[in-house]
Amino acid sequence: MKKKKMFLLLFLLSLSASLIIELKSNLLQAQGIEKLTIISQGQSDYTIVIGQEATPVEEFAAQELQKYLLEIAGVELPIKRDYEVGVANLIVIGSQEVNEKARELGVVIDNGYLGEDGFIIKTIEDNLILAGVTSRGNLYAVYDYLESLGCRWFYPDVKPEDQVIPQLTDVIVAGLDVTVRPDFSYRMSSNEQTPPHELILALIDWSAKKKCSHHVLQGELPSSQVMEIEKRGLKFKISQHDFLVYVSDDPVAFVRQNPAVDAIALWPADGIGCDTDEYIRTVCHWAKRIASEVNPEIEVEALVQYGGTYYDRLSQEILSQGLPDNVTLCWAWREAGINRYDPSDPYNPNRLKDLKNWLSFGNMLYNFEYYPDCVLGGIALSPYATIIAKEAKDLETLGSSGFELCSVPYESWWIRSLNEYWSNKLMWNSQLTAEELISDYCDHYFKSASQPMQEFLSDYEKKLGYTDHPRKMCILTEELDDNAFAYTRYWASEQYFLDRLAEIEQLESYLSQAQSLAGADPILNRRINKWSALLTYLKGQTESGLHRFRGYQYENISSFEEAIAEYSRVVNIEQELWALAQRWEGEGLFGDMPPEYYQQATTYYMNKISELGGNVELDNTPPNPPTDLISPYQTASSISLSWTEPFSASDGDVASYYKVLRDNFPLGTTTGTTYLDTGLTQGTTFSYSIYSVDDAGNQSLQPATGSFNTLASGSSDTTPPDPPTNVKVQLSGKGGGR
Repeated sequence: MKKKKMFLLLFLLSLSASLIIELKSNLLQAQGIEKLTIISQGQSDYTIVIGQEATPVEEFAAQELQKYLLEIAGVELPIKRDYEVGVANLIVIGSQEVNEKARELGVVIDNGYLGEDGFIIKTIEDNLILAGVTSRGNLYAVYDYLESLGCRWFYPDVKPEDQVIPQLTDVIVAGLDVTVRPDFSYRMSSNEQTPPHELILALIDWSAKKKCSHHVLQGELPSSQVMEIEKRGLKFKISQHDFLVYVSDDPVAFVRQNPAVDAIALWPADGIGCDTDEYIRTVCHWAKRIASEVNPEIEVEALVQYGGTYYDRLSQEILSQGLPDNVTLCWAWREAGINRYDPSDPYNPNRLKDLKNWLSFGNMLYNFEYYPDCVLGGIALSPYATIIAKEAKDLETLGSSGFELCSVPYESWWIRSLNEYWSNKLMWNSQLTAEELISDYCDHYFKSASQPMQEFLSDYEKKLGYTDHPRKMCILTEELDDNAFAYTRYWASEQYFLDRLAEIEQLESYLSQAQSLAGADPILNRRINKWSALLTYLKGQTESGLHRFRGYQYENISSFEEAIAEYSRVVNIEQELWALAQRWEGEGLFGDMPPEYYQQATTYYMNKISELGGNVELDNTPPNPPTDLISPYQTASSISLSWTEPFSASDGDVASYYKVLRDNFPLGTTTGTTYLDTGLTQGTTFSYSIYSVDDAGNQSLQPATGSFNTLASGSSDTTPPDPPTNVKVQLSGKGGGR
């Protein structure tokens, strides 16, 4: 009897719950609102559904959605085929053409409007629909939905500071009916040099997360890289300067041997023009053969303008013949830091006329952009939200098919990729403003420190991006020969450098505010510290440029003592920047160090000293590094450090004091061999570097290093610490030396 009563009770409860769910569903439908709770408090009734014959790209899309929802809310949703489930509590990936459940739910998408990469995100009853026209469109619908939850992938890496994955208790969707298509059909990034294999794989993944149309590889085609491109449904473009020399003298044979290739760039040698008719004839010849003998869908690309062909040099014969349907034009004007498409710029009318001619001549034309190639010549550069936003609008108005961002992934890659992140947002929506781009980035990346970082990035471009004059270049990276200096002398003056230093000081104040708002958050501090390190580097460059400039003005250095003083300053700056680059080695912050101009600068001063009759031994020998860095004790909010004094250097010098850094951020200095770092987050690992500095200001080339943990909450350490000795603060930072 008890069992019957229990069964009856369970039945009634089940019926009651069903009625409640049905009433709730009917109420939501009556109100025109579909509010879906996908995940709540670690529980979910939802299933990810793909078609019975889902492509590998659609399977990958489902796996990506499953993976990131697990990271976001701690629940792994099951993935099933459409024939295995009903029509309730589903996340449907794919349109009615590839997913039976989408058809049953009445999903209709406009293939003509969406094109290859467009998609819809829509709620129908208690189901979420993520559907595109193509498999790649389905994947991009998944990534767009994840972005709506707060996910951001800023750089081609998986370090915590390079992506943002929100932590949510509930994942709720309310009343979605979104249709998205890109403003440009050609959306891609490329690398001027071939990166390491591991970085290439990360770049392929990032291309998909940025919702590019193509991924570009140069020369060799390892099967592992091709597989990753195909898994994401990206078009596969092979690109190489002087392709017919370095890759293959027979493009037809090449595309036959590499069936995964969707586009092939038949570029001439970098920077070398060629007979216009001859080059266009060569491209057209191979394009026709590839179309007839292999596949008419394979794009064959011609480079025009920079390093290639100029429209006004084409013969009437070529102009009258036109181009085969499978030829794509890449219009490259390699000059960045200015707006190449603004008709008010006096330098632009001729290039705009040339671009419009090519747009009318070719079937498809996209623009090749070198935003990294400016201002600081690849060693460091600026975020260009204003320039990129303006150019995207101009290109869309002109009718360009899209644009490609070219980068060198070894140098300042994290800032280059910021410009690429913004560019790819604009490729989908060219009407976004610079303020919207910066706000999106800072709100997600810097969180509590967003406001001062928005001011920082906006002011950085205005002050150091050199957007105030169309031809202004930073002279700090010009080689120090007579021609280079003659070119830059027009812009340069001592006041120029002093103004730059004042601007950098203003930018540092924004970072100080941001560090204060970030508190002891290790990830936020590391994100801010990258910019702080860059400013330190730029400040050193500017000071070096100031002293180099003074070195040219011989009338300003009239005494032996003054020449030695200026020389010593340049040497110290060089060593500081070298040490800074070493601390951030592997982060892609500064590229190769030290730049040649430091060596040139010191040579000039040595010559000047000789001219003035001097022959002095200058101390530029670095001291040996300290050794045996340990942490004698830790608390939940502090870490003590201790190290061993180094042996004397080859010139007999010993350490005069020590610089202490946490996670590559300077904390302060001490003349003793102990240091106490306080104000830290509990249960967190911190990395420390200790450099020795001698009385001439020379710094050890390598530091003593070590990583130590603060104690978790509730842990206790009853051993009293030894007090640090002879501490002096050099650069204040959150949790710095007390």
